[in-house]
Amino acid sequence: LDFVQEKKEDDADFGVDLATPLKKDESATVMITYSGKNIVINEDNGRYYPTAREDWFPNSRQGLGDYATYHMLFHVPKGLQLVATGTKVSEKTEGKITTTVWKTDVPLPAVGFALGIFDTKEAKVGGKTGNNLTIDTYANTFSGNGVGTINAASMPLELDQVEVAAELYGSYFGPLPFAKVAVTQQYVCNYGQSWPMLVYLPSCAFSYNGLQYFTSKYPRDM
Repeated sequence: LDFVQEKKEDDADFGVDLATPLKKDESATVMITYSGKNIVINEDNGRYYPTAREDWFPNSRQGLGDYATYHMLFHVPKGLQLVATGTKVSEKTEGKITTTVWKTDVPLPAVGFALGIFDTKEAKVGGKTGNNLTIDTYANTFSGNGVGTINAASMPLELDQVEVAAELYGSYFGPLPFAKVAVTQQYVCNYGQSWPMLVYLPSCAFSYNGLQYFTSKYPRDM
């Protein structure tokens, strides 16, 4: 197929010209292979910051209004954990590489992932509003950077907050269309971000000392 793509600094989007126009209700499958760098930044001590949060996977110009199902294959160094949108289908380690496969059961507007060395804790929200939702929290196992010690001991509060949110918003909007949500810590202290089935929380959210640090440094954001 003919395609058009300018330099990434000028216009990172690309277009494909089909051999013939599609007829009404006709569909076509296009397979695209591409690569890039700097999707994550290694902040050391098992901390990784995902810089390419919106454009590491194929998506249309339509942006977040474009729903699709995803089947994702990740290769990461042995010893690191990858948590992604969707359900983990399989995981295996061969030599120095760990491979995980993730898939979404329903069409989603976007996907995301978190990478690091994590402690983890799980809770379940039962009942009609909770829809028997499973909640997994992941916190980096490191200390320092001015935000205090961050480990599994700091996760019960996060679990409690997510459980309350699931019950509250479930009562307003109905149960979620999936059975699991992962809540992960990302390196930056002053913002969070939410994908379907995956929530980035700021590192300060997992530490009382970190919360004090955040409120003193960014008082207007509270």
